[in-house]
Amino acid sequence: MRFNGIYCIYHCNVEQDEEDDVEQVDMYWSDASTWEDTDAGRPPTNGEDLVIPRSWNLILDIEQTPILAKVTVFGGITFGTDS
Repeated sequence: MRFNGIYCIYHCNVEQDEEDDVEQVDMYWSDASTWEDTDAGRPPTNGEDLVIPRSWNLILDIEQTPILAKVTVFGGITFGTDS
């Protein structure tokens, strides 16, 4: 897995929810209901982008994720779980 972190100071080209106090909910990659309200209605596949909303803590509870073009994290992301 390779990460390229970008910290945007000004002139950002991403939309962001302006609410300051957003409660995060654990969302599991393997759970089909996680993706129901997304544009695709399914998990992203190779070459696609992923945006994790502020209200999500996305838990990567699968063996291998697709190779994504870009991941934008406004919420949280948890790699692996012991459950």
